[in-house]
Amino acid sequence: YKDLAESKSYHLFRNLRRMGLMHCMPTLLPGRMGSSVGAAFSGGVLKFKQVLSAVLPLFFASTLLVSRSLASPASMFSFVLLLAFLYGAITTRKLGADSEVWQQVGEDKVKNFLQYRRLYSGHATVLFGDNGQGDLVCGEQLARLASDARDHDEAGPPCVSAVFIHQVLPSDSQLTTLPAGWDETERNEEWKRLNIYFHRTYVGAAVHAYRCGLLSGEGLARVGNAAVEDLIRMRINCLLDTKKTWKSLIDDLNADVEEANQILPEHMYIALVPASASITDPKDFRKGSVADFSFLTSPPRSLS
Repeated sequence: YKDLAESKSYHLFRNLRRMGLMHCMPTLLPGRMGSSVGAAFSGGVLKFKQVLSAVLPLFFASTLLVSRSLASPASMFSFVLLLAFLYGAITTRKLGADSEVWQQVGEDKVKNFLQYRRLYSGHATVLFGDNGQGDLVCGEQLARLASDARDHDEAGPPCVSAVFIHQVLPSDSQLTTLPAGWDETERNEEWKRLNIYFHRTYVGAAVHAYRCGLLSGEGLARVGNAAVEDLIRMRINCLLDTKKTWKSLIDDLNADVEEANQILPEHMYIALVPASASITDPKDFRKGSVADFSFLTSPPRSLS
């Protein structure tokens, strides 16, 4: 399952390693097929419950009326769909939020990580994920194991040195193991204690990594320059795409670049994404500050 679903990612990693653009080989942390499919099914039931509750009974009734037999393939198919929906509606009725369907996925990732780490117990690990599914739950549980090990002065590197979570959902919609009654300040303090860091861009992640001693100033500058230049190149490649909103992406990246520049010495400053990159009209885009931007890196080579 893991090899089938993630072989393209590992192919990309191998090419990046061969080109010298990645210093180590990352490992993708899978969940399990059963919990992943179950979460996707439950999430679909929650999201479309009103529509499905109206459509599926009508679909079953219409197929039964047309075929005049419950044993016909169409009637059996519609009946199975209706039963599956009823099962999903019953099993999800006690969930407080849609994100709770991913709880078991997060638990399974913890189990898989601990099994994997037995092979590399002498090595430090950094976990990257996002707050859209079960990654934060996984990260919190692993970070607590690491915190307990530090408190008991256990030998060897901690379970995870740090957890970096990409914010793809508002914080009030994410699934977390922290008590529901905690306010934002209490949650932020606990995440800081556990070395769990949230970021909107990977420059933001690099800033956190620098502050907790995982990245040098030179490394932070390289990440920042690469992120800025990659975004500008993507913007140029999508010049005719006037539907995509670039401004929010550029604003998020520039905010993190400014924070990084407060840390870095002046000779390492990272250039901001030019303001004209957010312009949607191709004619105005070519006249703006993007045309004068100086790239420090060469365009990426083909990874095929």
